[in-house]
Order: sequence, then structure tokens, then C-alpha cells
Amino acid sequence: MISASQLRLALLLILLVEGFFIQGWYRGQTEAIQEIDSKKAQFQTLERNLAGQQQKLDALRTQISQLKVQRTNKLQEFQAITGENIDWNAVFSRLLSAESSGARFLSVVAQPSGELTLEGIAISPEAPRTLLSQLTSISDVLDLQSLRWAQDNDPPSFTAIFRVRR
Repeated sequence: MISASQLRLALLLILLVEGFFIQGWYRGQTEAIQEIDSKKAQFQTLERNLAGQQQKLDALRTQISQLKVQRTNKLQEFQAITGENIDWNAVFSRLLSAESSGARFLSVVAQPSGELTLEGIAISPEAPRTLLSQLTSISDVLDLQSLRWAQDNDPPSFTAIFRVRR
């Protein structure tokens, strides 16, 4: 049979082992609580950083919206200035193709309404005779409204007014 002293010894041994496990559990519990507190602090820091980044993002979104409005306004202004449906690149390319060796174009002024004024000079004596046919050759893009010569200038200068075909 088991004696009382062996029983006490076994009980003491069980209590010691149990105390050892309880102490380990308590130490693990304390470390877990400290780690949780540390993670909470990190989380709060990240939340503050996120709030700051969110404010920056909101400011950027506001700027983007303002830029979109500005772009829309600029596009409307551009369309108003360029006459919306006029392909000015094609018009100018065609007009410049009509420049001959007898005349030099000095300036071109285009209006949003589609009116175009061309000024130039004659650099050869036959230019006053041939320029009219050259300018009417581009009638697929421009309708010649008038051609006026200033013969008293040296060299003679001219002003041609066109209306863009749409």
C-alpha cells in the first residue's frame, strides 16, 4: 500500500508541476497582453496615417475634379475659337498648296465664323493674272469671296477673302 508520506510526496509533486504550468501560462498570458497592446498601438498609428493619406487623396480628387472642369471649359473655348466643325489643318494645307512661284503669302487670319483673310505680294509680273485661277483651284475647301490688288505698292500686294466650306 501507499504510505501517507508517499501520498504527500506525490501530491506535492503534482502541485509543483501544476504550479510550473500555471506560471508558464501566466507568463505567456502577460506576453500575449503586451503583444496585443503593442499591436493596438501600431494599429492606431496606421489608422492615423491612413486618415492623413485619405485627406491627401480627397484633396487630389478635388483637384482632379477642378482640372476636369477646366479641361471642359478649355475644350468649349477651343471649339468656339476654331469654329467647331472646321478642319483648319486641311484648310491651311490646301491654301498653302495654292501658293505659286509668282506670289508670296505673308499672313493668314482665320475667324471662328469660317472667314479667312489672306495677304501677300506679287514677286513676278504675271502674278496678278495667274493668282486668281490658283486661288479658285482650292474651291473644294475655300470659296474665294474677293481678291483685291494694291498695284501702287512696290511690289504689288493683294488681299484675298475666303469663306470655309463646311
